[in-house]
Amino acid sequence: NLDSLSVPPTNAPAVALAADAFRLHVNKARSEECPALAAFPDTATVVYAKSGLASDGGAEYRMEVSLGAGELYFARVASLPKYHQLINPLEQALFNDTANLLGRFRVMSSTPAPCSQDPADRLAVSATGVAAINAQGLPWRASLRRGHEGRPARAFGMGYRRPSAAVRLALAVRLSTAGAAPPAAWDARDVTANQTACRAFEVLNQGSCGSCYAFSAATAYSARQCLLGRRAGPAGNVVVSPQQLMDCTNGCDGGNAIDVYTAMLKAGGGVELWCNPYIQRKQACGAGVCGTGLSYAAQAGSVRTVGGTGAGSALQMQLELLRNGPGVASFDVYDDLYAYASGVYARSSGAKPVGAHAVALLGWGVENNVPYWLIQNSWGKSFGNSGFFKMRRGTDECNLESYGLDVVQPVLPVACPNSVCGNGATVLKDCSCRCNGGWSGPVCDKCALVCQNGGAVSEGCGGCICQLGYFGTFCEGGFSVSPLAACSGGRSVVTVTYSFAGTASAPTQKSFIGIFKQQVTDALSSTF
Repeated sequence: NLDSLSVPPTNAPAVALAADAFRLHVNKARSEECPALAAFPDTATVVYAKSGLASDGGAEYRMEVSLGAGELYFARVASLPKYHQLINPLEQALFNDTANLLGRFRVMSSTPAPCSQDPADRLAVSATGVAAINAQGLPWRASLRRGHEGRPARAFGMGYRRPSAAVRLALAVRLSTAGAAPPAAWDARDVTANQTACRAFEVLNQGSCGSCYAFSAATAYSARQCLLGRRAGPAGNVVVSPQQLMDCTNGCDGGNAIDVYTAMLKAGGGVELWCNPYIQRKQACGAGVCGTGLSYAAQAGSVRTVGGTGAGSALQMQLELLRNGPGVASFDVYDDLYAYASGVYARSSGAKPVGAHAVALLGWGVENNVPYWLIQNSWGKSFGNSGFFKMRRGTDECNLESYGLDVVQPVLPVACPNSVCGNGATVLKDCSCRCNGGWSGPVCDKCALVCQNGGAVSEGCGGCICQLGYFGTFCEGGFSVSPLAACSGGRSVVTVTYSFAGTASAPTQKSFIGIFKQQVTDALSSTF
């Protein structure tokens, strides 16, 4: 099936034809939509390719192609069955398409688009770029992951805007570092045997919206709220809503944590993420807030920037983290960061600046003798190490230490002091409990999950573990394949029936079934 792609040689005849067909399609699109842009010459270099079945019985190729003077594209190109192929003598003559590649292949997608000249539309991660980074002997490794194939740079949202010089001066503080000796490593995520992990460390995804400042501010505030609650007794293990924070500041147009925390103080606090879910666009301040959630506030006068000026900035930032928990760090972003997979990031040779970004700073350590900062990003779990990464510490990498650490001090909620909500539940305004996962009951102490179709309840009542072929919250959705294949038009047809009952949703991408003779193992690319 299409989920199991083969990797044919880049010089395989079928792959070369698909790449040249893509080049001709790009030239055709340019001649019709942007004639000022030159056509690409008669060569297309395939960097890598994968092949699988297309929905109409042909082959689909997913490939990175270099055109002209090294312009990189990611393309999905389908080889059409004969009964879908077209013949257009005029196009063949106009584009020197003697093999009728324009009629035999269809371009399903292209990144960037043929006429785009915007750097944000270019490939964020390419196999070519990954190889160049890994050849430099840096303390980190780059990788092209399946989820990043074909994604443009704009898909990785940023949006940090530095506060004015006057604001920075007014809020800057310098901690005394006399006699300070922080430990070699510290990670805010660490828990003891009797502690519950903080929800703040669940990685979120801002998408292409320039809302990093709101996400990092929400994560750092929520982490501090959680750590403060551990010291003072049961209290807010929550994640405040980035949506509310950006609604009350600059939306997707970028900003900084200082403005977010200042607005938060004026508004009297922020609600949890479930109470105002993220929609990746700005609303009126407070428009999407539910009516039942508690508001989480901060101490007046506690907004400040630690470090960022003079010597010892890194040490001051360490001391602030150690005493009060995570804060918001900002840095200049270079285009090699998109490909980060593991190790300690340091800018590679040839990397280009693409903007500025705000993240949550969680701690520090040393890896292979390289000091690092531990960072929680807001690009989803497919980035880096499940959404986290490390950046070189002590060398002001990407100006992170020059920007300093933006922080605020939370206030523990005082409402409903006698409420006892179990299993990670949230206390509501009326002092009742909002249960998580499959928990139910007045204090969320009963697992109410009933898994269907042979599914089993996961540990901690977090959900159902479904049998093969079933999906959905309760394993209520599934699919079955007809045991018989009927002949129609010379091709075998199998009926696949899906059930989208209850909360089960349709697959995110099409699935196709291929029927082959037993023990046939030839690559799909060799059959077309």
